[in-house]
Amino acid sequence: MPRAFAVSALLLAAAVGGYLLWENAQPLYRVYNATIAGDLVRLYTDGGELVVSRSQITLNPLVVNGTAALTGHLVTKEGRVVTHWSVGTNLIMTGAALMFISAAWRRDYE
Repeated sequence: MPRAFAVSALLLAAAVGGYLLWENAQPLYRVYNATIAGDLVRLYTDGGELVVSRSQITLNPLVVNGTAALTGHLVTKEGRVVTHWSVGTNLIMTGAALMFISAAWRRDYE
């Protein structure tokens, strides 16, 4: 694998992973239950109850088989669904591993 490709992969993984980690720097709430009544979504979270407009929820589809699909997700107090911090960590670690493997591989054959 060319070194330029490995460096590019590491930088891309670090950028995306860093963004996902930054996204989790704000207060997040795990949704335990959610009910939808008209245009309002009532979220029962570990931080209390949040009531947000249905248009603010970024999860699509919002309802699956008649049940709100928000249970188990992490949300901001505005109702924006975010990705768990471990996804960012995994991206950064995978990029670093790819860079390490590429550098080690080149040493063996040069």
